[in-house]
Amino acid sequence: MVIVAAAFAIASALAPDDLATLEAKHTKAEDVVDPARRSALYDEVDAKLVALIEGDKLKSASDFRRAAKLFAPVNGDVVPVQAAYELTLVAAAEGDAEARRSLGSRWDVLLLAIGRNRRLGIVDTMPPFGAERFVVSPTARVIISVYKDPEEAEKRAKAGQPNPEVKKIVDADQAARNFDFSKVTPKQLDDMARGDAARLARIKEIVAAGGLTTAADFDNAALVFQHGVVFEDYATAHELSVCAMLLGMRSASWLVGASYDRMLVNVGIPQRFATQYGNAGGGPVKLQRYETRAINDTERKLMVRTTLEQAKNRKWDEPLAE
Repeated sequence: MVIVAAAFAIASALAPDDLATLEAKHTKAEDVVDPARRSALYDEVDAKLVALIEGDKLKSASDFRRAAKLFAPVNGDVVPVQAAYELTLVAAAEGDAEARRSLGSRWDVLLLAIGRNRRLGIVDTMPPFGAERFVVSPTARVIISVYKDPEEAEKRAKAGQPNPEVKKIVDADQAARNFDFSKVTPKQLDDMARGDAARLARIKEIVAAGGLTTAADFDNAALVFQHGVVFEDYATAHELSVCAMLLGMRSASWLVGASYDRMLVNVGIPQRFATQYGNAGGGPVKLQRYETRAINDTERKLMVRTTLEQAKNRKWDEPLAE
């Protein structure tokens, strides 16, 4: 009996709190004056929140959105900032209105956490020092307008007509990849890269001119940016695919996750949704470095429709789960 009681006590101590309990603890931490005590409470909430996520205890869109709000302020660890953003993405993909409206501010906070300038500037900041770090390097206005008011943007998109030139460009982008990558020649890769550069240059002009209206326009433009070469291309691909999702294209969540992963990999941060593959040194194609802390397969399935194990065991000649 003593052994059973001790085992129960240990299990109870390790059992994660529910969201309501963590919300109460987070509110309590905000009201604590002593910095050391406040930090300790934040750490406790963060640890138990990670346990909830990794234990797959979050089940609804509102659960994901509520959990995203509980991580402590930025403290040098990028993973909690990523987790808060990812949870908001999932909640928005599942239709949570508050999550849809808060994605822009979450995106800017994430960019700051990985050492980049904000791109939306939706929330004003009053930094006490280092103001240059908080400068906004704005993305395209057509993107910002969707993030600022997704409901109104969705109405405009549904009433609009798709841009035929954007569709023509993305069709060419896909046709350029219509070969067996396991047997690709240097000339094929060179031709594809040259074509990608030309298509991306034209898409950039269209986006800058505000030439995107429908969810399909944003989704198609995102795919062309996804085949860019620098961080800004991948960040824009992510923003465009998020816009497509906010405008009502639920299937755009795959590119939301893939562009996010590609952006992270580009700056040396492990991917999260497990969508990016490579063959360093010319070896076999395999899943690139990934991080499993504070993310789970429910999130992956809702965004990119595969689990981590499925991604790890994917055969390269199998199609992506789009």
